Amino acid sequence: MGRVRKIKLFPDPILLRATKEIGEIDEEIRNLISDMKETVEHYDALGLAGNQVGSEKRLFVLRLKETAGEKFIVVLNPRIIKEEGIREREEGCLSLPGISEVIKRPARIIIEGMDENGEKKEFEFNGLLARACKHEIDHLDGKLLIDYLSKVRRQFIEKKLEEIKQKTK
Repeated sequence: MGRVRKIKLFPDPILLRATKEIGEIDEEIRNLISDMKETVEHYDALGLAGNQVGSEKRLFVLRLKETAGEKFIVVLNPRIIKEEGIREREEGCLSLPGISEVIKRPARIIIEGMDENGEKKEFEFNGLLARACKHEIDHLDGKLLIDYLSKVRRQFIEKKLEEIKQKTK
């Protein structure tokens, strides 16, 4: 059983830079995965990227809420192969509490990476899981949902961003 880790909030520098590929899956990585699963459940979130809990490792966890069998999908070193369609939907982020914006994301996404056992795999996600997958990969690339906003919309939420910044001090 993992432990709940503290979520890094905007503008923590770790959220604003790309993560590093994972070589071997050692004890540190296994503990990180366990902690990330526990953290996702604690916050009742859909997904979480490594840098959101202070790790520069390139991995994310998605929680499967209504699926029999596996409860999580863990992807290490994800790389997008294909994106299809566009869906607009409101989304939020644990690293940007209180901010929820309508963002365009792919309706379907195919990625390659490794599962938590180190096996190379291709993963396909549709709908909400495609959105979550793209959101988490953006995190791993140092990109936040606010980076998709127009200048006007960004100015509109500037007060909320300042409030988040104050929480990190």
